[in-house]
Amino acid sequence: MANSPITLRVAEDSKQQFIDYFTTLKEREPNITQAEAFTRLITERMQYVNNNVNTECNSESKEEYSRMQEEYSRMQEEYTRIQNECTRIQTENIAQQERINVLQAECITLKEQLKNLELNVEEESKQITELTQEKIHLQSKTILDLLKPYTAKLLSITAERLSAKYKREIEPIDVLSDMFLKYTIERYSLWFYDFVVKDTELIELAQQINPEITSIKQIKQIVICK
Repeated sequence: MANSPITLRVAEDSKQQFIDYFTTLKEREPNITQAEAFTRLITERMQYVNNNVNTECNSESKEEYSRMQEEYSRMQEEYTRIQNECTRIQTENIAQQERINVLQAECITLKEQLKNLELNVEEESKQITELTQEKIHLQSKTILDLLKPYTAKLLSITAERLSAKYKREIEPIDVLSDMFLKYTIERYSLWFYDFVVKDTELIELAQQINPEITSIKQIKQIVICK
């Protein structure tokens, strides 16, 4: 079959020719894209064919012309479909990115709230500990106020010495409570704690209240009788 004008025209539309065509078009229209240039080139070629195909063309040329029209239509549809798909994907990506941004902001907010809660819990725990210690001190002070001066002083020193010895806080109320429970419940007949105050110190403490005291016997008389 001899080459028809249409066949020759198709053969001439090489890649290099399209590049040259696009370059020339770009000089006149700087904003034009390759896709737009391709569409325009196809349109121009189809117009050329329409202008040159007449009733004298043989059936093979007409069939080739029809085939090119169908191919062009198919390419246009595919191009449109791809553009629509790209638009859809871009829209989905934008929506997903916005959702990610929202989630990230929520995570930052939650982390800040959690940090604040931890600080509040730590501060409240500290306050509870301080209040507990204060309550213990107040209880001890109240009990000491109810005791006779010598007994209160001796009990305070005993608690301080025991705290230093056992390396933990022992309040006067602890000494009294433990002694009372062991006396009433466990029926202890022996001493409950190690005795940490010397006899000479007992006398010195007593003399701060009554300088005339010179013996343990006198101290017992004061504590028991008064």
